[in-house]
Amino acid sequence: MKENPDYPKWKLFFDLGKRNIELRENESAINVLTKSIKIKQDNEESFFYRGLANRRIGRHREAINDFTKSLEIEENVNSYIERGKSYNSLKIYKNALIDLNFAYKLIPFNYLRESYEYDVFHHKGIAYYGLKKYITSVSYLSKAIKIKNEWNIFHNRGLAYFYLENWQKSNSDYKEAIKRNPD
Repeated sequence: MKENPDYPKWKLFFDLGKRNIELRENESAINVLTKSIKIKQDNEESFFYRGLANRRIGRHREAINDFTKSLEIEENVNSYIERGKSYNSLKIYKNALIDLNFAYKLIPFNYLRESYEYDVFHHKGIAYYGLKKYITSVSYLSKAIKIKNEWNIFHNRGLAYFYLENWQKSNSDYKEAIKRNPD
């Protein structure tokens, strides 16, 4: 196979890594994205996608490093959201909230806005829950439910209501979560 000089090698690795992400082949994605980064160190997307692959397999500290590098190259809403999710997974809730607040400020006013808001509200709800600020958690999880009412948000809000000793709302959210996902 002849190399196309108009299509640089780093881009081949990047495209393969991005494809591996789509296929959920995260280890392979990390390997080829690392090759892309070695060739072109200023591509924020290579760091973002490698961070996403690391986060998916539970390597949250590595993910945070990749998202940080992505943000150093170019500030972007996706890296702030994903880094916030990794901070939540590591129970570093204050850092998660900082990132999610930055993300919210960067959300574009276009067709993707609602999807970004959902992610921010959902994960802010999780962070406030982790900080034992259950009323604020309920508020953000309720905002997320208005956008996309998935079972896991009902479950999370049910937990917050439980700790607020609002048994009726807690029970209602648990029932809704089970109805939406019986497994």
